Amino acid sequence: MSDKEQRVWKPMIDIPIDPQIRINELKAIVDNPNMYNDEIKLNIKAAIADLEAGTMPYRATIYQDGKAISLQEIDRSRPHWMEGGLACAGNTMYTGFHGGMIWLEVAMFAGGPSIFLQVLDDTGSDYLTLRLEDFGILQPFPDVLFPVSLITFNGIVNLYSFTVAARLWSQAGTYSIGDWFFERAVIQSAQPGGPRLSSSGLRQAYYRATCPLPSMATVFGTNKTNLVRALPAV
Repeated sequence: MSDKEQRVWKPMIDIPIDPQIRINELKAIVDNPNMYNDEIKLNIKAAIADLEAGTMPYRATIYQDGKAISLQEIDRSRPHWMEGGLACAGNTMYTGFHGGMIWLEVAMFAGGPSIFLQVLDDTGSDYLTLRLEDFGILQPFPDVLFPVSLITFNGIVNLYSFTVAARLWSQAGTYSIGDWFFERAVIQSAQPGGPRLSSSGLRQAYYRATCPLPSMATVFGTNKTNLVRALPAV
């Protein structure tokens, strides 16, 4: 009998994880006066309490106002904290004629007040396009700005860049894919008919595949396995 025939295949099971390591990490965040504000830390403390009690209601739980809430209850204009993250999808597929537009959630820091933007995918741009009006929700306004010169259709423009947190969402906006990643962004005035551009952070955060006719789908995955699983059947 070959080695292959002697194998015993068992069902997939959850691997027990000691939550104390994560509890210690979160307590260090709370104790650090330079990390996050008190409103965020209130939510982190609630996550610590649930981890210590073993009562976290979901594998990925959102906390706002110091309590666990569902995705439907979240107020995205105010700070929140997601703990766990295992429920975040590993892939998604944009199908039909979506014009290369994808959904990004953008915040000044992970878990902070966020906005949802439709941006043009795979543009080759090095900077995510934001507008001044976005900062009615995005807070705080960046206190460190770096001057950059960008080549556009209208010539060279001089702007200021800064770093934001972003994450990709599904085409219907019902779930996020993977974790937050960093994007470099600039504030640029709206151009008639001009879309917002995605940046290099998105290209570096996901595997992607574009499919030929007839599907014309764009598939994103957090790793190669997740990417292949999401590809449409030929």
